[in-house]
Amino acid sequence: MKAYQRETAYREYCAEVSLPTSEDVCDRSIILPLYAQMTQVEIDFMIQRLKACFA
Repeated sequence: MKAYQRETAYREYCAEVSLPTSEDVCDRSIILPLYAQMTQVEIDFMIQRLKACFA
Protein backbone atom coordinates (compact mmCIF):
# COMPACT_ATOMS: atom_id res chain seq x y z
CA MET A 1 0.00 0.00 0.00
CA LYS A 2 1.37 3.37 -0.97
CA ALA A 3 0.22 6.87 -0.30
CA TYR A 4 -1.06 8.13 -3.65
CA GLN A 5 1.56 10.87 -3.91
CA ARG A 6 4.25 8.17 -3.88
CA GLU A 7 2.75 6.27 -6.81
CA THR A 8 4.69 6.59 -10.05
CA ALA A 9 1.71 8.00 -11.93
CA TYR A 10 1.30 10.90 -9.48
CA ARG A 11 4.87 11.53 -8.38
CA GLU A 12 5.61 14.37 -10.78
CA TYR A 13 2.29 16.11 -10.02
CA CYS A 14 2.56 15.74 -6.27
CA ALA A 15 6.27 16.25 -5.71
CA GLU A 16 5.66 18.85 -3.04
CA VAL A 17 2.70 17.16 -1.35
CA SER A 18 3.36 16.03 2.19
CA LEU A 19 0.82 13.75 3.86
CA PRO A 20 2.63 12.58 6.99
CA THR A 21 -0.23 10.57 8.46
CA SER A 22 -0.98 8.58 5.31
CA GLU A 23 2.75 8.12 4.68
CA ASP A 24 3.25 6.82 8.21
CA VAL A 25 0.36 4.37 7.91
CA CYS A 26 1.64 3.18 4.53
CA ASP A 27 5.14 2.73 5.90
CA ARG A 28 3.78 0.44 8.62
CA SER A 29 1.37 -1.57 6.46
CA ILE A 30 1.68 -4.65 4.32
CA ILE A 31 -0.46 -5.90 1.47
CA LEU A 32 -1.44 -9.53 1.69
CA PRO A 33 -2.35 -11.51 -1.41
CA LEU A 34 -6.11 -11.86 -1.55
CA TYR A 35 -8.11 -12.88 -4.55
CA ALA A 36 -11.14 -15.05 -5.27
CA GLN A 37 -9.12 -17.83 -6.94
CA MET A 38 -6.79 -18.38 -3.96
CA THR A 39 -6.66 -22.02 -3.07
CA GLN A 40 -6.74 -23.33 0.46
CA VAL A 41 -3.12 -24.40 0.02
CA GLU A 42 -2.14 -20.83 -0.85
CA ILE A 43 -4.10 -19.45 2.10
CA ASP A 44 -2.48 -21.94 4.46
CA PHE A 45 0.95 -21.03 3.07
CA MET A 46 0.36 -17.31 3.72
CA ILE A 47 -0.86 -18.03 7.25
CA GLN A 48 2.25 -20.07 7.99
CA ARG A 49 4.53 -17.37 6.57
CA LEU A 50 2.82 -14.69 8.69
CA LYS A 51 3.07 -16.82 11.81
CA ALA A 52 6.78 -17.33 11.13
CA CYS A 53 7.28 -13.56 10.86
CA PHE A 54 5.74 -12.96 14.27
CA ALA A 55 7.20 -15.97 16.07
